Amino acid sequence: MVSTRSATRRGTGVPETINPPFVAIEKALTPPRKKPRKAHQESTQPTFNVTQTPQLNDKGKGKASIVGKLAILNSNSLPFDILIEILSRLTPGDLVSLSYANKEFRTLLFKPSNLFIWRESLAQVPDLPPCPKDLTPIQYSTLLFGRYCNQCGTLPMVPRVEFAIRIRLCVSCRKACLVRKLEPEIRGYGLQELLFQTDVSSLIPNSGGEYYLPQVDELCEEFERTKRKEWAAYCKTRKAYMAAVNEHARACRVWMDKFTAVHQQEVENIKERRYQMIVEYLTEDGWGDDIALCGDALRNQSFVKKPKELTYHSWARMRRQVTDFLEEKRQERQEKERKQILTRLYHTFLENLGPSMEIWPSPDQLAEFEAFSAIIEKSDTVDEGIFAEAMSTLPKAVESWRNHLRCDLAYMQPPGCLRDRGDTPPEGVLRLATSVYRTKREGTLFYPGLLLHRSLVEKTLLQTSLEPFQLGPSTRTSAKPRDYIDWDPTGTSVVDAILEICSLNRDTTTPEDLDNLDARFLCLLCRNKQYALTWRRAIQHAHDTDWHVSEWRRLNPTEESHIKAREKERTEARNKKDPLWLFKKDVWSCNHCRARAECYCLFTATGPDGVRAHLRNAHEIQAPEHGVDYLWDTINITKKDRDLCNHAAEEFKPEEVPQEQEE
Repeated sequence: MVSTRSATRRGTGVPETINPPFVAIEKALTPPRKKPRKAHQESTQPTFNVTQTPQLNDKGKGKASIVGKLAILNSNSLPFDILIEILSRLTPGDLVSLSYANKEFRTLLFKPSNLFIWRESLAQVPDLPPCPKDLTPIQYSTLLFGRYCNQCGTLPMVPRVEFAIRIRLCVSCRKACLVRKLEPEIRGYGLQELLFQTDVSSLIPNSGGEYYLPQVDELCEEFERTKRKEWAAYCKTRKAYMAAVNEHARACRVWMDKFTAVHQQEVENIKERRYQMIVEYLTEDGWGDDIALCGDALRNQSFVKKPKELTYHSWARMRRQVTDFLEEKRQERQEKERKQILTRLYHTFLENLGPSMEIWPSPDQLAEFEAFSAIIEKSDTVDEGIFAEAMSTLPKAVESWRNHLRCDLAYMQPPGCLRDRGDTPPEGVLRLATSVYRTKREGTLFYPGLLLHRSLVEKTLLQTSLEPFQLGPSTRTSAKPRDYIDWDPTGTSVVDAILEICSLNRDTTTPEDLDNLDARFLCLLCRNKQYALTWRRAIQHAHDTDWHVSEWRRLNPTEESHIKAREKERTEARNKKDPLWLFKKDVWSCNHCRARAECYCLFTATGPDGVRAHLRNAHEIQAPEHGVDYLWDTINITKKDRDLCNHAAEEFKPEEVPQEQEE
């Protein structure tokens, strides 16, 4: 190997057989070669001329090389020695940034005769480890304070520097140029001991170091080129050099951690001073109370938390933006207060209304009604009087909202189903047995219990204990996608088949008519076992088997009587073993709390005693009545729990049916 030209010229004392690992940075920082001048071009000006302003070319594509805040450095009145003195007072990071500003500054700062500028700048950094002998001050400054990737030249803003390898890499270059495991041949010769390693793996955090691939290739070439007699001396010299580099790298890491902490603290101090000055200006303009109510919202705005000192001119530019933000926050705060007032008035209305088995909108849905939303958004005051007129029309508005829900549910059905029913109103369509709806969680739903589903009022499900019910603040909780109601084509096809078997009219039959019929059906597609199913269980069976087409047979009267007798025997046997088994999975809901509660509350205690205890404790109702104060609620429980509430389906065995009765 041959050392770099700069290292040889300085006489660093590094042996010529060892190549310093700072190759990529040196290539990146080497000034580009000058383009050869054409014959027709006239004689030239110096590369960096501080006494003459750069000129535009004839085509107008070029522009002054030094503009803006650096224009003074190009003034005729600025001597060259003053310029050098100014540059010497800059930090190394400023010099690195200035070297990327334009070609003139880059050429000036990279001249070998001007290296003292970098040395004086590095000397101003407190506690900085000295520049190593195998790096120039330019390379050392770029390594510590540069921002560009030394491999690809992009600007990834990677704060981590590999001081042992002496390189700064972006994420993509780390994956491409760093390897964690070496080839067996390299490990067999022990070359891994002669390679520098990174501090932490870029792919696996808190793991061992990685190797730089270009350095691995250089070492392999050196191994093939060096004679075996000279290899031992090379390894000894290399290890001594690596020990010095690693020691310097440890010192640099300690300094970098301290420098980063100090820099971060300085940035936070600048942000705090900027924020306090903004608060001062706003308080003078009368925004003091709004700032206190905003909390940290103003502090976290991008135009406020900039790490830049606030000047009067910058405040004049951003003043309108800050006041608009505070005005918007004030409007949002007043709208929130009006919503809270509306919620209190709504809860009072529901308490005076008493128990209700109808669906009522949540406070958030009520706030979206046209009469109330106009008041919330456009009113100038915050008091209960602004809702007096709108509250008087609340019952009518709620009934209109219910009609919209019915229409939306009815129009979920295919157009053909609605067209066949002519002028039937939406409520009439929903009451039919063929209007089958479903959610993924609760299973099949029918009207009118369908309107009690919690997704229509955007409430979460809460199974509560016997503790007294506590009303909390109204919070909007959207139902999950799997809880949304949708039309059930599979269930509708099953009901159509059952109605055809039973010779019932699909345009007039309701779910209550099928319940009163209490027939049992067999699925003809089931071969191994056949169960006698009610019409509701037949729908669930079609979903469980995932059959798009199903065939059914209704049991004859003899078979039905036999199956019902077996169901009765099983129920009696279960009651003797556990008298309360029917109530263990029963679910009840309170008609007083359903509309006012922030969640949809279900009581799962033994029998209706749980909800009765709730009514006595929370509402002081000593003799609650079913259907008035509470109801048996299976709309909002899962289909698995609902199946446990009902009797288990009986397996149909033809051989067990008495032959005499069958004849």
